[in-house]
Amino acid sequence: MTVAAGEDDDTANDTATLSHTAAGGGYDSGTGNVTVTVTDNDTAATEVGVTGGGAITEGAAASFTLTATPAPATGDSIDVAVTISDSGSFASTGQTGSRTITINDNGTAGFTVGTEDDNIQEEDGSITVVVQGGTGYDPHSTNASASVTVEDNDDPAVMVSPDSLTITEGSSASYTVALNVEPTDAVTVTITGQAGTDLTLDKTSLTFTTGAWNTAQTVTVTAGEDDDTANDTATLAHTVTMADTCALAAPSPNRCWMPSRIALPPVPQRGMSPWRGKRLPAPRR
Repeated sequence: MTVAAGEDDDTANDTATLSHTAAGGGYDSGTGNVTVTVTDNDTAATEVGVTGGGAITEGAAASFTLTATPAPATGDSIDVAVTISDSGSFASTGQTGSRTITINDNGTAGFTVGTEDDNIQEEDGSITVVVQGGTGYDPHSTNASASVTVEDNDDPAVMVSPDSLTITEGSSASYTVALNVEPTDAVTVTITGQAGTDLTLDKTSLTFTTGAWNTAQTVTVTAGEDDDTANDTATLAHTVTMADTCALAAPSPNRCWMPSRIALPPVPQRGMSPWRGKRLPAPRR
């Protein structure tokens, strides 16, 4: 008796047991079994997966590794197509889209995706790589995509310069106010702290647009005359308001807009020597 094994598309070996039962001629209870093992002749399909490295800060490069299972035969290689996308606006120019990575017979290949270090406060994002199908391989059934987190490093704050003033009664002094990172909408800086003092300001509200956020605006402080001989002090607080001062910082609430203060030391009377005060720490919201 001849047994023929047919072709199939899988790579698994097959087994079967052929049972032989005799009947008649005194063999009513006779049996015999033959186990047949079919050795498969199909080559296992190569699967390519991708893994990502650890989180990075914007300006650094995101790292990825492709792994082919099984690896190409000695001396062979496969060209793997991947697509690279950006969640946010972190990837450097030309870094997203399609790319071809060659895996040699060691079975792995590493590559990087560059990111930009900008001056815009934004939510953290990610770089994602997806393995596409190609000649000689299939995307891995469970590890065909990977992402690397990109963390924004732009903490917004109101910048004042200088951070303290000394003014003689009847005189004026000026300081400047600017933002340190580009906002996504117009920002209003409100100045308070002069109420109940002899100080007057030429403006108590400053507006910074997205096109002129880093252009310093000048505030002039005038110390009025009074009849007493005591020096006076005041601290001017600068508070930011916009549509949502913390919306861009999620999920990092400690990166909301940070107000600043400028300390005005005691105002000397005429004929007295002025002295400088200390800068107060700027609280976070």
